[in-house]
Amino acid sequence: MAHLAGLLEGLLEGLLEGLLGVGGGIVLGPACFYACQTLGYGGDGLMQVFLATSLASIIVTGGRSLATHRARGAVNDVILRDWAPGW
Repeated sequence: MAHLAGLLEGLLEGLLEGLLGVGGGIVLGPACFYACQTLGYGGDGLMQVFLATSLASIIVTGGRSLATHRARGAVNDVILRDWAPGW
């Protein structure tokens, strides 16, 4: 049953993201939260776990995207240094 719920969740997420052009965190986090609650998993920190997972995936995806764009010469480091904190 859990596998079917995960499959349906993934299909719904892909459909919404494809149609609306939104990122995965806006759909995946709440969907996983409610799916886990429905399946009986959970606790006080369940939403924090999914929020942290979403933020971690954003960091990894953003870093990889930056590296790919930099390799193609599509990153203006002067602007990046002005906008990014800590550079």
